[in-house]
Amino acid sequence: MLKEIIPDPQDADLSDQKSPFQPYAPVDAVQHVADTAPLPAIVPERRPHQLPRLPFAPWRFMAIAAILITAIPCGIAAADPTLNTADAVVGGLLVAFVLVFVIPGKDI
Repeated sequence: MLKEIIPDPQDADLSDQKSPFQPYAPVDAVQHVADTAPLPAIVPERRPHQLPRLPFAPWRFMAIAAILITAIPCGIAAADPTLNTADAVVGGLLVAFVLVFVIPGKDI
């Protein structure tokens, strides 16, 4: 009974059936690349009017400038071997300098 439902593959006549495999025609590299679908850009391009003039937001530049201007006179006083207030100010400015680059924000 099982033999009637499932035919034996040895008895099948395959001479009149088409081959399911269709060989591909050889294609050179230029044609192969031309046939591929264009991929979207991973990083979208900025429009010309959105190009930033500065690498950071203006508030970051102002903070860096204020930190450096304040650090110059405090750094001279902090060079004294005795522990003084200038050492604490320079340490605070160092922390502020790091925070300017760590704080996330939407830059221009």
